[in-house]
Amino acid sequence: MKILQNHFTISWQIAVYNCKLILDGLIDSTQQKLFVSSLQNAIEIGCKQIMIDECDYRVVDYGLKRMDSSLAQAYLSSTDLNAFFGALDSDTLSKLYSIEFNEIVDIFSKKIDSEKGVNLKDQLNVLKKLRNNETHFYIDSSNYLPFSSFKKLCELLNFFFQYFVEKNVLDRKWFGKTAEDNEDQLIRFDISEYSFHSYQYFVKNSNTNLYILKFFPLFNETNRLDGVVLEFKDAEDVYSVAYSVFNAEQEVERTNFFVNFNEFYRRFKILEEERLIQIEQDYGGGFRGEDECGHEFEEEAHEIAIVTRRYPAR
Repeated sequence: MKILQNHFTISWQIAVYNCKLILDGLIDSTQQKLFVSSLQNAIEIGCKQIMIDECDYRVVDYGLKRMDSSLAQAYLSSTDLNAFFGALDSDTLSKLYSIEFNEIVDIFSKKIDSEKGVNLKDQLNVLKKLRNNETHFYIDSSNYLPFSSFKKLCELLNFFFQYFVEKNVLDRKWFGKTAEDNEDQLIRFDISEYSFHSYQYFVKNSNTNLYILKFFPLFNETNRLDGVVLEFKDAEDVYSVAYSVFNAEQEVERTNFFVNFNEFYRRFKILEEERLIQIEQDYGGGFRGEDECGHEFEEEAHEIAIVTRRYPAR
């Protein structure tokens, strides 16, 4: 039994999932942060499992963490660290601390270069720096993950997918099945399937974003009301506009965006920031009339938001 494999597999799936959301046009700093932290976590756990499999005693920092002498002796004399850790009770395991990610970067940069002739030090250092910045509160949401750095992290994800499969850490039971296999898609990553032009390219070519755009009529210069019209007190509040659109009851069957509201709002905000949709403020109502019984009534003018798209939808 591989002591960290289940933990690692879950972490790896989360990293792949978060990366693919960015590639599908969810490019905000929230998603970037989720990808960075999940990728670092997955690589760290996967590399530790390799060290355990290869009986590399550096995986536990026993000197600095005050491991008692009998436990240290048993640890250093073990020839199967998976079995060694598996036999320990939870109290004993809590006394053992594994090495830090910085040390893993140093060890595996050299190891991979030696085994594969591949130099990943630059990519690993980018990941380390981003994670350190996040840990120490240095996050510039406007430029947390530049596109060039994102591409380097995708290169890491691509390499380590193959590496972890080869090292028998990533259990690819579904290897060889079609790309449509759902379970395989949870762990598989192939960088050659994507075009890396810019974040804006991801936004404009996202199937999910294009599906959302389809809900809104194309902007009509001659008839500004030819759009999705919603009543608002503050049409400049993008969150409120997105919430009303998401929950709007249409004359036809209710629109299903196939995402939860949190993701819909974030995508809606990105589309508005990238000017692929337009929110205009206007006024509706404001007239007098008579009902069927001849009674006069007056409707006050009220604010409306008119939502249109500025980009073709599929």
